[in-house]
Amino acid sequence: MNVSNSTVRRRLHEVGLQGRRATKKPLLTPKHREKRLAFAKAHSDWTWVDWSTVLFTDESKYSMFQTDGPLFVRRRPGEELLDSCVQSTVKFQGGGIMVWGAMSYRGTGLLYHVKGNLNDAGYIKILQECAIPTAHLLGYGDDYWYQDDGAPCHRARIVKDWQLENDFPCLENWPPQSPDINPIENLWHDIKLDLKRRLHHNYRELANNLRDCWNSVTTERCQTLVRSMPMTIQAVLVAKGGHTKY
Repeated sequence: MNVSNSTVRRRLHEVGLQGRRATKKPLLTPKHREKRLAFAKAHSDWTWVDWSTVLFTDESKYSMFQTDGPLFVRRRPGEELLDSCVQSTVKFQGGGIMVWGAMSYRGTGLLYHVKGNLNDAGYIKILQECAIPTAHLLGYGDDYWYQDDGAPCHRARIVKDWQLENDFPCLENWPPQSPDINPIENLWHDIKLDLKRRLHHNYRELANNLRDCWNSVTTERCQTLVRSMPMTIQAVLVAKGGHTKY
């Protein structure tokens, strides 16, 4: 029996199966899921008060020209090249700026402009000149946990040796492929949206706007994100180490 495509679509719609773009999430291998689940189990009894002692950190890159993804337009045949029907692009998005930042329940810390590729020596410099001063700036002194992900420069032998020699308070076993667990990812997204509302024609203006966006993040926003950590951990447990909505 031959069935038309439109009939198939109607039947799928009738049972609630709608055509949607696939949600973008990091690839999770069985090993990744295992490590995510183990971390969630180890911190399942942590309250937001426990998480309020963590300095969450990450690197993020911002481009000169931000894109909003595919643009859908309605046009007639032959109008595909009209200005109103074209989504302008810039090769390599015009370059960009990478920054390292830190946040906690007490607010945001220092923002560091990473020049070039970040290597192990550069990361130690960030720990010395930004991470430790941020902890003191936010009033933690030496009483905090430092979180970072599994980027190669974070886990380099020279970095681990420096941390051991200096009794650096690392939050151990942070799972790979887990931006959904790190609340600072929400701040990066907030800043991306804020940057779209600002004009910048060169790297200096982009850097200034980026710093203004970072400085405009409120302590209340940081507190809301950190207070959600127990729910995030619970979501990882429910998903058995799989993807969460965060």
